[in-house]
Amino acid sequence: PMVCVLGIEAEVRLTSPSTQIKRASEHMLLAHETLQKFGAILQQQFPEQYLSRLMALITYALLSGDKQIVEQTLVRLMPYKKQYLLFKVLSLLPRFLIVQLFTKYRQVSLQRAD
Repeated sequence: PMVCVLGIEAEVRLTSPSTQIKRASEHMLLAHETLQKFGAILQQQFPEQYLSRLMALITYALLSGDKQIVEQTLVRLMPYKKQYLLFKVLSLLPRFLIVQLFTKYRQVSLQRAD
C-alpha cells in the first residue's frame, strides 16, 4: 500500500545537495546519534551500513567544518584502508573545495539514479 506521493513542489528538499551543505551540522548530528545508538549492531550484523554511516558522519563533519568529529571518525575508519585514505586526503582540503567536490559527486550520483 502507498503511504504518500512525493512531489517536486517542496521549497526545501532534505536530500538536495544545497540543503545537505547548508544543514551539514544537523545531518552530522543525526549520523553521530545513529552510530551511538546502533553502531555496535550495525558493525556486527550490517557492516556495509556501518561503513556507510561512518562515511556520512565524516562527510557532514567535513562540510560543516567540525575538525574534531573529522579526526574522531578518521580513527574509526582506519580498518577500512581505502575509505580512510580518501577521507584523510579530503580532510586536508579547504572547505570550499570539499563543498565543490560534494556538489559534483551528488550531481553525478543523481544522474546515475535516473
